[in-house]
Amino acid sequence: MFKAIRMKVEKSYPGVALSSPVQGWAYLDQHERGIATFRHLASPSAADDRWLGVCHRECFAELPAREAFYRAIARGEGAARLDLALLLIAVGRSTEARSELEQVERSRLLPCDEVLLLTIRGMLEEGQGELQAALRNTEEAWRKVQGLPEFAILAPSMLTQLSFLHSCLGEAEKAHWCVERAGQIATGLNSLKVRLRCTDALIASGLFTEARDELVALDLSEAPRGLAIEKSIRLGEVLWSLGHRQETVECFLEAIRSGLDSPAIFAAFRCHLSLATLLGFDGQMKAAREHLARTQSLMTEEAHRLQFRFREALLELWQGERSPQEVLPTLKRVASEFVRMGLQKESGQVRLHVAELLRRLGDERFEFELDAVSDLCSLHGCSFLAREWVLLPELRVATRSTHPHIVGPARSVLHVYSLGQERLELNGEPVELPIWRALETLVYFLEQRSARLESVLADLFPDKTWEEARSYFHHIRLSLNETVPGVEIAYDPRMRLYRLSSDLDILWDVESLRSGHEVENVGLFLPSSANEWVHLLQESLETLRRGSTSTELN
Repeated sequence: MFKAIRMKVEKSYPGVALSSPVQGWAYLDQHERGIATFRHLASPSAADDRWLGVCHRECFAELPAREAFYRAIARGEGAARLDLALLLIAVGRSTEARSELEQVERSRLLPCDEVLLLTIRGMLEEGQGELQAALRNTEEAWRKVQGLPEFAILAPSMLTQLSFLHSCLGEAEKAHWCVERAGQIATGLNSLKVRLRCTDALIASGLFTEARDELVALDLSEAPRGLAIEKSIRLGEVLWSLGHRQETVECFLEAIRSGLDSPAIFAAFRCHLSLATLLGFDGQMKAAREHLARTQSLMTEEAHRLQFRFREALLELWQGERSPQEVLPTLKRVASEFVRMGLQKESGQVRLHVAELLRRLGDERFEFELDAVSDLCSLHGCSFLAREWVLLPELRVATRSTHPHIVGPARSVLHVYSLGQERLELNGEPVELPIWRALETLVYFLEQRSARLESVLADLFPDKTWEEARSYFHHIRLSLNETVPGVEIAYDPRMRLYRLSSDLDILWDVESLRSGHEVENVGLFLPSSANEWVHLLQESLETLRRGSTSTELN
């Protein structure tokens, strides 16, 4: 068996020496076959344990991977600490990863493992915002990998890391060269990995639209399941950054359906926690709570518990269970704990929400929080904040005048008023919608996010025939896109759904009311409409409306 695997690897990577048959399958990116091979070994060696861990890690199976690495280390395979460190970085345990790296005896490493050591050092330094030090280590790894038999295996991932670092430093030409070179070296499945992971450089540069287009164009139908899941998660996070919340939810659900839903898989925690956050923000509290509950059985690290507490506090705030004054100390503690653990980006994300709560409470210290976030952006760039800005549209507008560099490219702001008054404002200027029920149609999709044609026509035009209603609806779609460029009710032929798509920051007074913000002149929802869906939403808002009115009177 070992001889046959050696021959396969030699054909793809001439001169590469193997210490384990499992290693061969790992190098060929056939990780599930590597796991199956391990099960048939009569007496697995320490090297077999190490490469079993690699196969499990690449299949997103965190706990089995860690157990295999620990066994290998206990049996004298010190280089397994490198692969364990990579796993720990992936699950947010950078401090422990650094500890594992410190125990590696560099003098005893094979040249290919020394290259891996330098690459991991660069990753850890990047996580601390030490971009120049990260670049030095990764460039040294690049120099050392030249001429090694493992060059074609190691070089592509190293170049994607270099591309990411150059993007963070604003060196677009160098980043582009790294991407091009990685594409030239990688073959077969490795080339798909390169295309997938080179989107990190686009994301680091804030080029989310370009990253989305690259991910959508990437065909992984014949790739291993783990790679397809990685694509779904990455695409979901990019779409979230672009503000396309419904599409984001679908990506995370697809990742879970693809077999990722396991207590041993860290990525499942990310998916469920992201779904809890997005669904909660959209007012779907029951579904949000269900996903949040699922994360509790997936938490294995302190960083996971902090992420859970962060998102749970936001849900409690959005649902009205806790006031801003009550949530504020919780978020401050979580931010401090992230700092203690060396997770600066995560701390910055939390502090953005702290700034918003202080702003809502009229506390001028919110600008101090924004100053602190700005300092983090000088180390890490600003793209790590993109998803949080989607949850904080009002703060984003306010911050553009005080800290414009941390907000990202300027986006137009569409105010949608539907409580007592029915009007639109684009960047402060009134927008006239000439078509009957156009504003109600826009508000309908703000509420529903997506709907089938049958539901749209029945809810919006119950007094019209099918042909008349369909004609009105499509006329409104066209008029809306012409009147408010950047807003579109698009058709998804795969799902057979219409959904709202927007490149604008949309501030809707109903969402503001639901999230606990004070709303001026609160009145009936869409008073000009007698449609049943409007009446039902009026009833659901009645308690919130009374609360807002009481606040104004007080």
